[in-house]
Amino acid sequence: MLIPSLPSKGFREAFIDALNVWLALPDSSLQTIKLISQKLHTCSLMLDDIEDSSPLRRGKPATHTVFGPASTINSANWILIDVMGDVQELQTPQCMDIVIEELRNLFVGQSFDLYWTQQGECPTEEEYLEMVSQKTGGLFNLLARLMKQCTQSLHLRAISLDFVSLLGQYFQIRDDYMNLIDDVYTEGKGFCEDLDEGKFSFPIVHAWHCTPPDLVMRGIIREGKASGSLSVPHKKMILSHLHEAGSMEYTLQAMKKLQIRINNDLEHVEKEAGCENWVMRLLVHKLFV
Repeated sequence: MLIPSLPSKGFREAFIDALNVWLALPDSSLQTIKLISQKLHTCSLMLDDIEDSSPLRRGKPATHTVFGPASTINSANWILIDVMGDVQELQTPQCMDIVIEELRNLFVGQSFDLYWTQQGECPTEEEYLEMVSQKTGGLFNLLARLMKQCTQSLHLRAISLDFVSLLGQYFQIRDDYMNLIDDVYTEGKGFCEDLDEGKFSFPIVHAWHCTPPDLVMRGIIREGKASGSLSVPHKKMILSHLHEAGSMEYTLQAMKKLQIRINNDLEHVEKEAGCENWVMRLLVHKLFV
């Protein structure tokens, strides 16, 4: 019910610690950025669950199912405003510009995701990846840019962190994939919960644009969107069609290609920073499927 009290993967805080191996922020700035990360993540989950009509969050009732949508929206908005006070504590005017810019990107990405779901219009793979870069990648980019702005080293502030955007893409594609196959996800949010929401995940996008089109899968997804949920047999049928279309294997291969690019970019940053970062390498290794 109260999101900060629920079990969490803790990935974003670990990500901040890993970046700090290079950037070496003052402890006060580091702790403030961790607080900003926690608050923004909590706020986004509260709003996402309402927008996606999700009844569960990490195996517990979603906040809006306990306190109602109105109170949940009001609380999420309060958290968003409260974050701005935390950003001011960083005492760097550019930090506020970074937060505003990345939050705009995040909300634009979410708007595309919602539009496609509500209208039943499947994006292209390129459109999907652009949306992910804005939505899921938005918070990663925000944190990385804040940390670069707060580092006391002008050299480190100038290094490229292109792998952060790739990490955001990988994070979302992995989430799409695991939602369809992982028992832990089933326990936390229900069996193939993305299918109930009518969301166009990465495997669905691939299968949707197959030639010839999979009319059975399309029909089930559209009927599920109209009724608000899908039965387990219908979900299993979609899973079967995703495997037959090669969409699950295609998703795995897409993740492997991203893994190679992320590792290559990490090596490049290590050379620029003059410091190997085994904390970051371990973090991404644990994330990789």
